[in-house]
Amino acid sequence: MNQKNVEKKRHLKVYYTNANGLYGKLAELRVLAESKELDVICITESHFSDELEEAEIQIPGFNLFKGNRDFKLERTKKSKEISDKGGSAIYVRDNLSIIDNSHDKGIDSTSLVIQTDIGNILIGCFYRSMSLNDTQNAEFLEYFSSKVNSESEKLLLGDFNCPNVSWVSGNVSGPTDSSNRSTIFQQNLLEIIHDAGMDWLITDEITRRRKYGDKIQESTIDQIFCSEDSLVSEFNVFSPLGKSDHVSVISELNIFSPVNVHCHDVDDIKRNWAKYSISDVLNLSLDTKWDFSNDLEDMSVEEAWNEIHGKLLKITDKITPVPIVQSG
Repeated sequence: MNQKNVEKKRHLKVYYTNANGLYGKLAELRVLAESKELDVICITESHFSDELEEAEIQIPGFNLFKGNRDFKLERTKKSKEISDKGGSAIYVRDNLSIIDNSHDKGIDSTSLVIQTDIGNILIGCFYRSMSLNDTQNAEFLEYFSSKVNSESEKLLLGDFNCPNVSWVSGNVSGPTDSSNRSTIFQQNLLEIIHDAGMDWLITDEITRRRKYGDKIQESTIDQIFCSEDSLVSEFNVFSPLGKSDHVSVISELNIFSPVNVHCHDVDDIKRNWAKYSISDVLNLSLDTKWDFSNDLEDMSVEEAWNEIHGKLLKITDKITPVPIVQSG
């Protein structure tokens, strides 16, 4: 695989979106990572399971840190199995230094600490399902609070599902003594934010737009919190990733990316096709789960092809050697 050493000094770029299932959108994200020169990629609702192999979900030039869902959602009496939905993931450009043992995870969330030119910065990626029970909501808030109150500078991104919060005023609509589970959660989240003096970037932007029955539902449920507003020099809202109903956001931090950025050419892989085994191809094909991650009728042609393509690449990686390129 070719690498190009690009001499530049620029702001660190952090990308965020709720992907609503990332596997079928990875091809698009890999291209976006290079075209937008992203340094950190934060994804909520990754829908990754422990059955997926690392090679299937990697982005060239990035290290992956997962926060897969490992708990039960009990929306009904029959639904007591671990759901493979939800989850979060952080991709970090491989020329950035991660503090040892800083990566950990909470309820559908994950975080880590990066060494930068201004000191350490904590990056957290959070997803709060509306179906969490009281205990799970409390665990989510405990994990979130521990990151809010950490000593590092911090950027906390995610889908917090707080539709009743006015981010213009920083208040929750409704009575302060409400017994509604969702309202209580939103009040507790805002209390953590206010007590720590955190700032937020998104105020009146619509972050999710979806069709609900015969109507279009618009809401602001994604948010980016930072320890101080001077940490972020600029942020921009972009179109969703694939067919997700959430927007994408790129934040440029007042932190500079290392001078030598190794940009990998995703498609420039020279394989030795003369050394493959037909029997291995057949055996691996039989062992591969060809089912789609979602109902085919709900997927675009591109998303369906990306899933098939990913499975084919997984087989290819196992049967065709890739020449090792040593960098000087």
